[in-house]
Amino acid sequence: MAITELITKLSTTPSSYDTALYPPASEQDLTNFERLLHCQLPDDFKALYLFCNGFESADYLFRIIPLDEIGDELVGYKPNQFVFAETVPT
Repeated sequence: MAITELITKLSTTPSSYDTALYPPASEQDLTNFERLLHCQLPDDFKALYLFCNGFESADYLFRIIPLDEIGDELVGYKPNQFVFAETVPT
């Protein structure tokens, strides 16, 4: 599924997916995150985070991690590498 399709589905019927959307990241949040990583993010990644700064899905036990949490966990990762999604423990 393309990121634009995901955004469209979540924006029109989020409750049907049992999904809690976080408030959107700002352009400045993304710029700061790119500076922290020392790299430019892909456009589809930025589009998702401008729509919502992560989300949780109880139905699928899946979570897209907010930018600030990703930034807090960068220690130990190689340059330009990070985790932005995770399964939610039950």
